Amino acid sequence: MSTPALERLPSALSGHAGYLLVRLGKHAQRSFSAEIEPLGLRPPHADILFTLGEGGAASQVEGGDGGGEGGEGGGEVGGVCDAVGGEG
Repeated sequence: MSTPALERLPSALSGHAGYLLVRLGKHAQRSFSAEIEPLGLRPPHADILFTLGEGGAASQVEGGDGGGEGGEGGGEVGGVCDAVGGEG
């Protein structure tokens, strides 16, 4: 099955699964972002909510990557938690 968008691509690109998967991923990301935007969320916020929904409550240190001196600090997840808390 061919689509107009694929017909416009050079065959050197449209024939490579990796390239097509990247395009698909970008499309999925844009679609997901558009769906959650009316809720006041961005993808990192949804990641936190999905993670907490599956695993229950966790501290920022438990959810973070341990970045920071001496293993403290919430890492990226903790930063998103801070951002979500500050926006609501």
